[in-house]
Amino acid sequence: MANSSKGLVMKKVFIFAVLFLPVLTSCQRIEEKKPHDAPDETDNSKKPAYAQSPDYSGLIEEYRAILSEDPNNFAALVALGNAYHDSGRRNDAITMYEYALRTDPGNADVRTDMGTAYCI
Repeated sequence: MANSSKGLVMKKVFIFAVLFLPVLTSCQRIEEKKPHDAPDETDNSKKPAYAQSPDYSGLIEEYRAILSEDPNNFAALVALGNAYHDSGRRNDAITMYEYALRTDPGNADVRTDMGTAYCI
């Protein structure tokens, strides 16, 4: 009986080794393919134009122009709030989100955006 259970354990160890060995070797191959010198992420000059950060001042002026003609334009209020938020002007973003919530008080997305602006 002892030889039978010992053989069963050896069989399980062998099966485990056969199944697990390819996983270990594939992980090693992935590690070998990783680049060792990652490019500097802060250099925007090498990024294509579509990957560079937007001109927030231009966006803000555009949304303000839309709102000067239609002060209750919900999409423009939210977009202006988002542009303020993304440019670091959190208090202005909160103000725009408050105006947007006056137009659509139950909008969960705007409430989430405003909560994020308060937290950061």
